[in-house]
Order: sequence, then structure tokens, then C-alpha cells
Amino acid sequence: MLFCHITSQVSTDPYQKLLSEKGGRGFPHLVFMDAEGTVLASPADRTVASFMKTNTELKRIADLQGKTDPASVTALVFAKLDMGMMKAADAKEKLSGMTLTPAQVATLESAMIDDEVNAARANVRTRDEMLAVGDTYLEMKAKGRVPTGKSAPMFWGTIATTAESKKDVALFEECVTQMKKIAAADPRYARSVEAMETRLKSMKDPKGAPPEKQAKRLNGG
Repeated sequence: MLFCHITSQVSTDPYQKLLSEKGGRGFPHLVFMDAEGTVLASPADRTVASFMKTNTELKRIADLQGKTDPASVTALVFAKLDMGMMKAADAKEKLSGMTLTPAQVATLESAMIDDEVNAARANVRTRDEMLAVGDTYLEMKAKGRVPTGKSAPMFWGTIATTAESKKDVALFEECVTQMKKIAAADPRYARSVEAMETRLKSMKDPKGAPPEKQAKRLNGG
């Protein structure tokens, strides 16, 4: 059943906090909920195709629920993992003892890295905290734990911020290269790449930056 809630400023509206309670931070916010109002999943983007794909996957998950054969259990776990309905650590525990294909092992490892990246960014509020997360990501990078999934844009974007603060042009340029690869597959990040290229140009040629940017650089900003 489709439920549409229009958040308003009417003081008598009993659902003033519904958006934040369901994880929303802006408008419109689309989610799939069960009969009890528990959020099951959210479309990857605001398109009809994405909405329909999410709906199809949720129906598939419902069909797999309750089946106990190994193939169905494995399919259910990976379906929930892909939809963000299960943490990677829980999926790994659920799949313990199961025979997985190399592709499934890689998918699970990628999800583990995504969860690690997301956990590091959780509850970050200040620039200093963001820069510290960038250092954490650099440690992950040094260990070869680089995300290739949903958290990759956040990973490289955060490292770029840290690189810029350290005036590390080579590292920032690496971030731009990685973000270009991401944008090639997902055009939503094209503007982010353009902004990063502008920042990179400014890092390489501080004298060519706008006056206010130059002042910040002279003051160590």
C-alpha cells in the first residue's frame, strides 16, 4: 500500500518527526516500509526504474523468507546485503559453513569494507573529525582495504579533504582519478569531479586562486 506523508508546519499534525524518524534528511524521501512502519529499504535514486527495482528485490526477498535450503538461504542473505537490510558482519556469520563462489566471497568482503568506511564516518560533526576520518581511510588504503562499492565516493571524497588540508597534491590528484572512474559509471558524481578538479588546479597554482582563497592559503587555511 502506498503511503504519502506531506511534512508540514501545522502544529496539530501528529507526524511532525516522521521524516527524521524514518531516516530522512531532505525532500523527497522515499522508503519502503512494512505494515508496522519499519523501514525495509530505500531506492538508490529518485527514478521510476530505481523504485521498481527496489520493489522487485523486496518481493524476491519475501519469496525467499522461510526457505531453508542452502541455495535459498545464501540468496536471501546476499539479497538483504545488497538492499542494505543486513550488516556485512551478520551476513558473514549467517553464511558461515556455506560454500560460496569466488564472486560471492568478493561481494561479502566488499560489503565488509563498506561497513568499515561507513562506521568511521558515523556521527562526524566537525572538520577536525572529518580530517581524522581521512587519516583512518588512509590507513585502510595502506592495508589494501579500498572500497569498490557504495562507500567508494565517500571514501575518496574524505581522503581528498584530508589531502587538501595537508597540501598533498599527489594524493588529491589520485582522489580525482578515482572519482572520475566512479563518475564514469554513475553520472551523479560528475559535478563532484568538476569541483575537485577546480580545487586541484588551485592546489597546483595557488596564485591563480581567487583572492579569498589565496588569503586562506597564506594563513595556513
